[in-house]
Amino acid sequence: MPDDHTIDPRDLASLAALRRLSQGAAHSLNNAFAAALGEVGYLLEERKDDGEVVEACQIIQEALERSVGITRGLLARRETASTDDETDLDRLLTSLAGLLSETLGRSHPLHLVLPREWIGVAVDPVDMDLVLTTLIQFAADASGEMSRLEGVLDRSESDARFTLHVTSNDLPPGTAAAIDDPDRAATPLLRSCLATVRGLVDRAGGSLHAEQTAPDGWALVLRLPAID
Repeated sequence: MPDDHTIDPRDLASLAALRRLSQGAAHSLNNAFAAALGEVGYLLEERKDDGEVVEACQIIQEALERSVGITRGLLARRETASTDDETDLDRLLTSLAGLLSETLGRSHPLHLVLPREWIGVAVDPVDMDLVLTTLIQFAADASGEMSRLEGVLDRSESDARFTLHVTSNDLPPGTAAAIDDPDRAATPLLRSCLATVRGLVDRAGGSLHAEQTAPDGWALVLRLPAID
């Protein structure tokens, strides 16, 4: 990808293919989880007098139900995504909150501070979903086993601003630098993901940077031109 992070048609075609692939994978996982739940339910009924089997099945059942919730939430967002080129960031982040809390888990609690008002940007909703999900997941993965994430959405003059504050006791050196320069990311896959995100943000006329806020924290700041 060019140094200025612009996206050429081949990148956009690959992104569209990746979207279709991810939706197909989510459908397949949902079907597999549903089938497994049926088998566990049958086993529970057949061995309901065996306490150890019942306890094990209940643990498996709970994990499967959580997985079904994640895949169905993902499918619901993909299938109802608008084809317009505008995104209400408050609404999108609200819909993402439940899914992200499931995928991030207890070791990376996420708190969102949202204005509960229209803050629109001229970005395709699916692209914006990809940008926010990738950045939040990157922040969680990069900040070690235990971290706290707080995302704040507001409007600053003519810009919509999303600031993700990360507090961690185990922040690897250079984590924030990978946001400013994807080539410094730890793996080829991560470099590609962050470069794609930067390309989408640049294409929308926005900016993205990271800054150290404390010895044990940093912030990721995303700005996009807001729609009046």
